[in-house]
Amino acid sequence: MRIPGFITLLTACCSLFGQSQDTLVWRLTPSADAVISSLDPEANYGRLPELLAQAWENDGTDYALRMLLRFEWPSLPPDAAWISASLSLVHSGGPDVGSGHAGDNAATLQGINGNWSETMVSWSNQPVSSLEGAVFLPASTTAQQDYGPLDVTDWVFRDQSRGESQTGFILQLNSESALCGLAFASREHPDSSRHPVLELRAIASPALGHTPQTPMEGSELAWLSHAPGSPSALRLVLSQRSRVSILHTTMLGQTSVVMELADVPAGKHQWPLSGMLRELPTGYLRALIDGRTEGIPMWYGP
Repeated sequence: MRIPGFITLLTACCSLFGQSQDTLVWRLTPSADAVISSLDPEANYGRLPELLAQAWENDGTDYALRMLLRFEWPSLPPDAAWISASLSLVHSGGPDVGSGHAGDNAATLQGINGNWSETMVSWSNQPVSSLEGAVFLPASTTAQQDYGPLDVTDWVFRDQSRGESQTGFILQLNSESALCGLAFASREHPDSSRHPVLELRAIASPALGHTPQTPMEGSELAWLSHAPGSPSALRLVLSQRSRVSILHTTMLGQTSVVMELADVPAGKHQWPLSGMLRELPTGYLRALIDGRTEGIPMWYGP
C-alpha cells in the first residue's frame, strides 16, 4: 500500500563534456485532496475515492464540483536545482469505483494560493486560485482517459521560489453550466497505482554542456549548446513553419521569455546566444516550438 504523500526518488546519471551530472526524480502522491460542491457549500468531501470536476443537476438545481490537490515539497540537496514539474491524473473507472468522464468537459488546472485542510475545505471557504501558469485540459475523447504528464513547472517553481513548503492545484470545468464532468482517482482510491502523481526533476551539480535531443512526435529537433570554449547557440531543425520561443528560468523559479521568433520556415537554423547569456542570471533555457517544450532544459552558469 502506498503511504499518502509517499515519495519515490530515482536517480539517472549522464555526462556532459566529461562532467558528471545526476538527474534526480521525485514521484510524489498528494498529502491532501478533496472535492467541493456548490450544491452544499458548507459540506466537506475530503475522503472520496474520486476527484471530480463536474457540472450537474439535482432535482432541477444546477451545481458544480471542483477538485483540489496538495503536495509537500521534498528536500533538495544543496548542490542541486529544480528543472521541471509534471502532474499525472488517472481516470477513476473500474469494477468498484468510478463514474467516468462525460460531456463537453474541457477544464483548467489552476494553482492555489494559501493553505487548506482536507477535512475542512468546502465551496464556501475554498482557497484563492490563480490563472498564472494555468494548464488547460482539452475535452476527453473517452470515458476512461488519463491526463498527463501535464507541465506545471511554472506554478510549482513559483511556490518553491517564494519559500512555500507545499504546492496546490484546483481543477474546474471551463463551463460549469452543462451536464459534463471529469472523474479521476483520488489518494483514497483502492487502487494505489491510480493515485495522482506529481513528478519533480532536479539536476545535481549543474554543469555546462551540450545536450542534443530526439525529436518530439518525430517532427522537430531542438537543442541548445553552452559549452566552455565554444559559442552558445540555439539550433533548430524544423519540419514545418513554426513559432519558436526561448524561455529563461532562474534558480528561484522565475520564468520569462527572452527570445520570440514568430514565423520560422522549415529547415535548419542557428542563432547565437552568447550576448543574451551575458545579461542573464544563472538558470536554464527551454525551447518552445508552437507552444510545446522541446528538449531537456539547458543549464548554464557564470
